[in-house]
Amino acid sequence: MLLLLYGLSIAAVIVWSQYCNHMFQSFDQPKAFRLQRQQELPVILQLSSLTHSQLIDTLEELLDKHPELEQELQSRLPNPDLHPLQERLSQLRHNILRSFPPTRFGSSRRDSYCYRRVSTHIIAFKKECLDQGRSLASCRSWHAVFEYVFTAWAQTARLPLWENSAHNRCRLSCFKGLSVLCMQALKESRLEKEQYREIRKQILWSSYVCNEIEPCIKKVDSILDSLQ
Repeated sequence: MLLLLYGLSIAAVIVWSQYCNHMFQSFDQPKAFRLQRQQELPVILQLSSLTHSQLIDTLEELLDKHPELEQELQSRLPNPDLHPLQERLSQLRHNILRSFPPTRFGSSRRDSYCYRRVSTHIIAFKKECLDQGRSLASCRSWHAVFEYVFTAWAQTARLPLWENSAHNRCRLSCFKGLSVLCMQALKESRLEKEQYREIRKQILWSSYVCNEIEPCIKKVDSILDSLQ
């Protein structure tokens, strides 16, 4: 009716009505077209576009339907790449060093004034250090946990030591948390004897920096005795 009011003929109205119906019916066609094109893509390309959670869900569904593939998949899985985690800790440690204020007259650069200027970055380092290790432990990737503990231990050892012992609590918390992760990995892991021997060397070196990890020496010695 409105179109007639604007001076259009009945034929024009019919043409316009048919055009609108055609447009409404074609709304779903691009979606079907995209789905068809998606199915034509190689599987590797499709997988590369998925998020981490989508990949996990897809693997779970596949293994539920084909449980015989689980053993073969486990044999082909590589060790977790710890380089991004190591780089993250290194970056956070450098943030601490870059945040040091210019040296004041009489300042030792380890006093309370300097600590207050960098404390936010120290807390950020502690949080990331422990969260990353706990994430690996939650995946029960014990070999990776050992590697991470010793790498993070070395990074923590390079944090500044402050004149006020209370300001060293974050540093000590990192050592304590990493020691807990190491003990958990010793209790849960099932590695070869030579691997435990190498781990013992790393634990012993770490104990020279902080004795919080010393209980792990007794634990790994107990494991080595049981494997003889």
